[in-house]
Amino acid sequence: MNKNTIVERVADFMKLYPPFNLLSSEDLAKIASEVEVFYLPK
Repeated sequence: MNKNTIVERVADFMKLYPPFNLLSSEDLAKIASEVEVFYLPK
């Protein structure tokens, strides 16, 4: 798997919270790769 900093950061965040903390790193990476991140101004 290619390194993707955003995916890694999302996976690291998700693994702190149930039920995501019960998933394998591989499953977390798969889910995190499907997340859309939106940056919105205040």
